[in-house]
Amino acid sequence: MIDKSLLISLVSALAAVVSALYAHRTTKLSEKRLKTEYVFSLYKEIIQWLNNHKEARDWVYEPKVNEGKLKDNWDNWHFDDFLGYFEALWALKKKNAVDIELIYDLVSDYLVSMFEETNELKECIQQLRESYEKEKGAPSFYYEGVENLYKHLKEFEKQHKLKEL
Repeated sequence: MIDKSLLISLVSALAAVVSALYAHRTTKLSEKRLKTEYVFSLYKEIIQWLNNHKEARDWVYEPKVNEGKLKDNWDNWHFDDFLGYFEALWALKKKNAVDIELIYDLVSDYLVSMFEETNELKECIQQLRESYEKEKGAPSFYYEGVENLYKHLKEFEKQHKLKEL
């Protein structure tokens, strides 16, 4: 026969373990939900930025058709603000704080078109870096996160054999 106090202690210990496991699982799900919500909020800001900058949006959607306009309008469009969203996504990805698949689904089309249809974005970034290095005498890492995110998304695409026709 099992001692009643021992049985109560075992049941209490089991209840504590189950409760701790439930709390841990709930916390992990909440963290994932918050991270997902943050990525969606950045995505909404990207869409809002594009809606507020029609000419820039046209360039982002069709860089080849609108080639030359980015160089001429970088400051007028505040294009650095637009790239800042991608820098933020890279910072989160680098810390494994967000899922690359979610980022891929939401923004890969923008980065791929900007980097692959023309060299204009690459040239603008390079020009900014050179200006900074000349002025400050130190290396510049302007928009390295944007480039890294693009490379990561392309690697993800390749690994998952996505966008093949």
